[in-house]
Amino acid sequence: MPPNQKSKKFDFLVGLSIDGYTLLELVGHGHYGAVFRASEPRKQANVAVKVLRAPKPGSSKEALLGNELEALRRLRTSRTATYLHQVAKRDGLLFLVMNFCDGGDLWNPIMRDRRFVGNSALVSRVFVKMLDAVQDAHNVDFAHRDVKPENFLCDADLDRVWLADFGLATEGRHTGKFGRGTPAYLPPEGWLPKLESIDAFRGDVFALGVTLFQMLYGEYPWCRAVPNDRHWDDFVSFRVDFFENCDRWAGMRGGPPLSPEAHSLLSAALEPEMDARMDVAEFKRRFQGIDQFFSLPKTASSDPHSIVEVQRTPSLSSDNESEPEYDAGPATPGRMPSPEVATGGIFKFVYGESERGPKVRQPSTGIRAWLRRLVIRQSSSASR
Repeated sequence: MPPNQKSKKFDFLVGLSIDGYTLLELVGHGHYGAVFRASEPRKQANVAVKVLRAPKPGSSKEALLGNELEALRRLRTSRTATYLHQVAKRDGLLFLVMNFCDGGDLWNPIMRDRRFVGNSALVSRVFVKMLDAVQDAHNVDFAHRDVKPENFLCDADLDRVWLADFGLATEGRHTGKFGRGTPAYLPPEGWLPKLESIDAFRGDVFALGVTLFQMLYGEYPWCRAVPNDRHWDDFVSFRVDFFENCDRWAGMRGGPPLSPEAHSLLSAALEPEMDARMDVAEFKRRFQGIDQFFSLPKTASSDPHSIVEVQRTPSLSSDNESEPEYDAGPATPGRMPSPEVATGGIFKFVYGESERGPKVRQPSTGIRAWLRRLVIRQSSSASR
């Protein structure tokens, strides 16, 4: 269902009053429900109301909802998770009343506006709060399991950050038998057929690593962490070359390369071996030990044609009930990451257009070779 049609099915709720709260406007919608901005006349304040269909008794969705409510209850005093005020029920719908965050989520600052690229101070100030939020969840024995920029809310000045949408959260280190998260942020073990033995805390760390990569480069590192994704395979097999290519793409878009310390941190957070991947406490310790996440480029180009204009492509929506998929394309449009590192305008002819960006389709071997030659030619021109 196209995004505009999907949102229209929630329009009838605008104006509804529930326990003293009036739903004013739809501000977001996902796989199972929608979020509205609502007014609370008694306090003359705005709140966020998450609307869900009440799950069937005994279903996996009921178990997940129970986990979400319990996680929010345990995190009421943490100040790093969205605060749950109350839960109401009417006509088969559940209404979860939470704090309203006027800055929205971190997707736009990270991916659309690229506010963090080249700004070590802002990266240090904001990402440590994201680490704190995930660590607080782990400290109360909950894995979030859908860590991504869209699930971090913020104020307008990026001074405060809250972790939101615990709809896939599970208690304990293991994931259970249902739900996987958003494909672009899943670790390689998240694509295995059986999930019971997977360490969900380490999965959150991997997703934080992908999110930090997005902050530093303004792009996705790969489509999915599966063997037939060429960029994931390059990361696993040729780690140094992978980051050199990422830095080259960053330069072509006018951004700085990363510092060696930032490369090392990303490499550890995105470690393919689950048991060898660091925990969130070690992630935070290493992150806070880095002063500069960016370094000056070795050569600066004065040729404006060597900078490639890059267009953001959206990420794939979660399908919590789906079986694992090993084919990277074609895929339905949604918020789908590009199959090319720092992809953009020059790949438009390869993928075609959708309402939110290019449809992902792996280029043929011939086109890949042509793109590699193009990168080499542009890099050679920039160094002259």
